[in-house]
Formats: sequence, C-alpha cells, structure tokens
Amino acid sequence: MQQFEWLQTYGLNQDERRRLLSTVPGSPTDDHSYYVNSLLPDRVFKGRTYATIPMTPGRWFLIPMEIVESHPRISASSSPLATARSAFEWEGPRSIQEWTTGG
Repeated sequence: MQQFEWLQTYGLNQDERRRLLSTVPGSPTDDHSYYVNSLLPDRVFKGRTYATIPMTPGRWFLIPMEIVESHPRISASSSPLATARSAFEWEGPRSIQEWTTGG
C-alpha cells in the first residue's frame, strides 16, 4: 500500500503493509490492537478495551498482531486511539460518501 509507505520507518516491508486489515469506524477495539489511518501519516494508534474506532476522515486499518510483535517500535510509539479525532486540522466529512471514500 503506497499510502502507508511511511511505515517503512517502523521496519515494515511491502508485504507487511499489504497485510493491513481494513476496519470500520465504530468497531470495538482492545488493549492489543493497533491502527493506522489513511489520512494521518506517521501516527500509529493503540486501541483500548471497551473503546471503538472513532468516526474520522480517512480509512482505518488494523495492524495484525504478529506484525506488531515483530516490530516493537509500533507499540512503543503509539498514541491512544481516542486522540485521533484531535489529530485532524479540518472538520470531517459531512456525507456518507465522504466517509466511505476516505475523506
């Protein structure tokens, strides 16, 4: 995935980036889940038990746990998923079409 080339700085190769799993805002998370958003480069977010993926612009992707475990920098430099909304400098999309196309 070209949009996540920045994950190379965490050590992910092209095959690992292709294994990112598309997720839906509102999906539940847990303490062992890590996410990236297509519109927030250089940021990895950590889920939390009883939390959900926030409704934000961009598409969300789950990083498979075996990738997280083989690249410890992912977990070491992650931000709480709840901070994702404030990472955007502009107001989010206003239609369902904007949400589903990634902003």
